[in-house]
This record gives sequence, C-alpha cells and structure tokens, in this order.
Amino acid sequence: MRIFYYLSAYISHRLAGLEYIACLRALGHEVVCNYPDLPDRGGGGLETGAERSGLDFVFEAELADRARRADLFIVHEDPYFYEELLSLLPDLRQNPPVFYLPWENEELPQAWRPPLSMASGIWTCSEFSRQALSRVCGHTEVLPHVVRRPKAMPADLDWGRNLLKRHGAEGATLFLSVMDGANPRKNLSGLLAAFKLLCRESRHPVRLLLKQYRVSLPLEDYPEVVNIMEMLNAGRMAALHILSDAYVSPHHAEGWGLSLSSAMALGKTVIATGYSGNLEFMSHENSLLLPYKMVQVSREMTERIPLFQPEMRWADPDLSALLQAMRQVAEGRVPPELNRKAAGITERFGPERICLRLKELLERAVASRA
Repeated sequence: MRIFYYLSAYISHRLAGLEYIACLRALGHEVVCNYPDLPDRGGGGLETGAERSGLDFVFEAELADRARRADLFIVHEDPYFYEELLSLLPDLRQNPPVFYLPWENEELPQAWRPPLSMASGIWTCSEFSRQALSRVCGHTEVLPHVVRRPKAMPADLDWGRNLLKRHGAEGATLFLSVMDGANPRKNLSGLLAAFKLLCRESRHPVRLLLKQYRVSLPLEDYPEVVNIMEMLNAGRMAALHILSDAYVSPHHAEGWGLSLSSAMALGKTVIATGYSGNLEFMSHENSLLLPYKMVQVSREMTERIPLFQPEMRWADPDLSALLQAMRQVAEGRVPPELNRKAAGITERFGPERICLRLKELLERAVASRA
C-alpha cells in the first residue's frame, strides 16, 4: 500500500510518528512523508522549534504528486491546521484521511469537531483519548505508542555527569521531569511546591532535574532545581533518564505521557497522577500513582490554550501524596519489584506488538473504504 504520512513538527507527535512510520515500512508499505530526511528515532527525545503558528513545510511539486497517488493518507497533526493542509492537498476532500492524535481531556474542543468529522477514521494512543474522540467519529481506534529503552552514547552520559557535577548534584537522589513551563496542564507549580517541602525535610541531598521545552521559565529561587533550558538531542535526553533515580509528573491530564513510558522502560520509579492516558501503561503494580480530585480546568489554562474551555474538568493531584512518594524514593523504600514490572512496558508496547496492531488497523481502514 502507498501511504502518505503527514507528520507534525511538534515534539511528541514527531517522536511517536517516526516510530509509526518505521513500523509501516517494516510491514512492507511504501510510506511518503512530508519530511524527506527523517532524523534517527533515537530513544530519549528529540527537540524541534518553539511555538508554532502554522504548517512547518512547503510542498514541492514531486512530493505533492506522490501524495496525490497515495492509497491512504494519515494526518498526524492537531486538527487546528487541517484547513491549511487542505489548501495544499485538496485531494483530501475526496480521499479523507485517517487522523492520528492524542487528546488530554474527557471533552473535545468545539473547534476540532468539524475537521474531525471529515476523517475516514481516527487513531489515538490511549483508551482515555479514544472515548473523547469517538463522540465525533465512530471509527476511532487505539494505537498505542511504541516504547523502547532510551539509549545514550558514552559522550552523552559524560555530558550528564558533568552537568550534575557543575550543579553539585553528585550523590543526590535525582528526580527528573520534562515540562513545557508555560503549559499549566503539566502542573509545574505543584511539582515545585512539593519538591521545596522535600528539600526542607530531607536528610539526604535531593535534586530535581527539570528539562523545559518550548517555553522555559527561570527558577533562580529554587537552588536545588537543575533547570535545563538548552536544546537536547535524543542521546542527551536519554542520559537524563538513565542518570535519574525517578521520574515525576503531577500532571492534570495526559493523552499518553512519552517521558513517563521512557522512564519506565529503563526500570525507573515513576510518580504520576493516577488519571488519564498514562493509565494505558501505568498501574499501582508498576508505578507510584497519585490520588486526585476532579476540578474545573484553570482559568490560566483556558487563557493560554483556548482549546481548553471553562466547562472542562481535569485532575488535581494530592500534593501531600506527591511529597510522600518523593520521600519514599529519597529514603530508598521503593520495592524493587515495582521497577522490574515497570521495565516490562517494552514487551507490551514494543515495535513487534505495535506492528501487529497497525496491520489490523490498516486492514480495517481498507475494508471500511470498500
């Protein structure tokens, strides 16, 4: 089958999409992508540009012609950009694409409903996202993300150790978190509040490695936070995961949580809110899940990201439970069995399993078109 795969430049979309394209090619399909020279998938992360305002490429004539001859279109992008994509590829009106996208709320934005209603099908990464998206398109299926063990070269690990040395973090218990500092959904304020309390009471040195992307906030008032604002390649992102003792994410909601699954693949302790798409692969048996209560989405969120509307709700994690979980890590009281079960995520969501799932979904897509 000839497949045209439109891949977003947004970091999480791009990481997941590169893996799906590799799976499609492993299944023997001809895949044309809007990025002719795809970077190495790596295993720990890939950084792209900052805030986006439109599509990230211009179609050349040859690429547009190959797109028109495709048997199936897959659009891995937020529906916000669909009208712009239609202006470049009007054939999509007669040959509706399969959309791939995650979503981080139980309700869908009104602005997404018209473009999604034109899809021939929707694939998404978790049952949490599927339930919201299925209200617009009946052909909505779960296609989990591929999970691999992050890999770092010796030079990447040397970079990470030097980073720890410069910040006096050698010998400390290291917590890692990856966040868009300006996105309230990630709950940076809650993480910093709990970590500040941990620093006051801990007899053992602790440090928070905070990798910020898109928008980075200065954190001079938090001397125990190693604030990483530089762009990092996949190897250096992997080094952060490898050198850390635990990953922590008191998020309000996730469609999946790529950094969470990357940390678990290494057998690391992961602390996260027990709500939303991360429950596709997290449980009380393989991670430390935080209790929460459901509240209205914050005004700050609706103002910064208007896709989130005031009537929407999300989880507000218990920060006392977060402090207790971080204390458990710092004191070395995490059962080894928890981390061994965390590492099993690579068997459940490895490339071979996802290839089989993709094959099944492609057969359904072809059957539904017929």
